[in-house]
Amino acid sequence: MSALLDDLADLGPVPAIHDLATALTSRVEVISKWTGPYVSLRPANGGAVACYLHKTWVSIALPAEDAKAVLVAVPGATLDEKSPRTAYLHASATVLAEHAELVRLIAEQSLAWRAGGHLTHVWSTHLDQLPVRPVEPDAARAAPRRVTSEPVPSEAAAVALRVARCIQLPLAQRDPAHPCSKVVGVQAAAGPARHLPEPWAGDIERARILFLSSNPSLSESGDHQSGTHVERYPLAEWKDDDIVDFFLHRFGTAPNSPATPDGHFRNVLGELSPKKVAFWVNVRKRAQELLGPGATPERDYCMTEVVHCKSKKEIGVDRAVNFCARMHLDRVVGLSQAPLVVVLGAKARKRVMSLWGLPAAFGTAASLADDPRQSLAVRTLGGSPRLVAFLPHPVGMAKNKTFAKAYLAHGLDLGAVARGGVAPEELLDT
Repeated sequence: MSALLDDLADLGPVPAIHDLATALTSRVEVISKWTGPYVSLRPANGGAVACYLHKTWVSIALPAEDAKAVLVAVPGATLDEKSPRTAYLHASATVLAEHAELVRLIAEQSLAWRAGGHLTHVWSTHLDQLPVRPVEPDAARAAPRRVTSEPVPSEAAAVALRVARCIQLPLAQRDPAHPCSKVVGVQAAAGPARHLPEPWAGDIERARILFLSSNPSLSESGDHQSGTHVERYPLAEWKDDDIVDFFLHRFGTAPNSPATPDGHFRNVLGELSPKKVAFWVNVRKRAQELLGPGATPERDYCMTEVVHCKSKKEIGVDRAVNFCARMHLDRVVGLSQAPLVVVLGAKARKRVMSLWGLPAAFGTAASLADDPRQSLAVRTLGGSPRLVAFLPHPVGMAKNKTFAKAYLAHGLDLGAVARGGVAPEELLDT
C-alpha cells in the first residue's frame, strides 16, 4: 500500500480516483507504477495492466466480447475498443462518484481476469463476496453425481456457463439501477441457496423444436409443484462440470437424473417432486403433436426463455428483457438446429416482437382464429433460417393453444418443418 500511496502522491488525482485506488487495493494485492500521466495497476502475481488511474478518470481493461454489456451497467461511462481482444471502460470522476462500488467491482474483475482467471467463472464468483462466511455444501445443496460419462460439447458447455454464471448477476445484486436488479432481487434472501440463471431445459443441440417463453419459474418450498422440498438445481457453489452436466442432461430415466421426461424434477433430498411441472407436461404434449407420441425433452425439443433469471409471476422481467436478450438469446438459439421456434404466450410474444421484427398481427387472437399465417414468420436467428410460430401459453386459458386447432385446421402442418421435410420458408409459400 505504501508504494501505491507514493505513486498517488506523485499523480495528484481527484478524491474519487484516490478513493477508488485505496478501496481497491485494500481488497486485492496489486503492483502499482506511476508513469507521469497515470498510475497503472496490475495483479501482484503477474499479468497485464488492469487499470490506469488518471487524475480525473479511470480506464479499466475488459475482454472485448463482454465490454459492451458491462458498459450498459455504468451510466455515463464510455468504451474504447482498443483491439479485437481488449476494450477499456473509461469512467470520469463524476461517474465514479455516482457508481463508486460498481466501478470498484468491475476493477476487481479486471484484475482477476488479467491474473489469468477464466472470465465467465471469475466475474460471477470473484465479485460476489457477500459479508457472510462461505457455507460448505450439504446434501440439500450439493450437486448430484454426474449421470453420464459422455464428453461435453465445448460450445454448449461454454454457453451454458455463460448464462448460468452470468457476469451481470453480481453487478445487478449491487446496483439498483441495473436493468436486471429487480428480477435478481426476487432471490435476494436466498444467500448461498440462490438458483443460478437457467440457460435451457432439454436437448438444445438435437432439438427439432425450440419453445421460447418469458422466464423460468422459481421452485420454492410449499408451492403447488415442489411440495415440502425445492428442486435440486445448480447453485453458485457447484462445480462448472456439474452445472454443465445438469443442463445438458437434465431429463432422463437414470436413477439420479435431475428430471424425468414426463415432468417430475428431483428435489434436494434426491426424491422426485410430488407433482409434475405443468408447463413441462403441456409443452411435451405440443411437441408430441408435431413429432409423434415418442417425443421427449431428452432429444427432441428444448425449452428456453427470453430472460434467464428465475422469478415468481415474472417479477422484473419487463425491465430486464432487452438487456438479457442482448447478452444471451442469440447465443442460445445459435446452439440449436431446430427449424421451428415456438413463442409461448402473450408475454413472451410482447418481448420478442421488436427483437425479431415480427408483424403486428403475430400472435393475436384474431390471427389465430381467422388467418394463422399472420402468426408465422421466417427469421434468421442464431445464423439459421427458422419458422417462428406463436401458441398461447400451454397452461393458460386462451383458446387455440394446440397446433391442431391453431394451424393444422387451416392446412398448415408445422410438423413438416419440425421433422425436416419442409424448409421454413416453403411452408409459407404453399
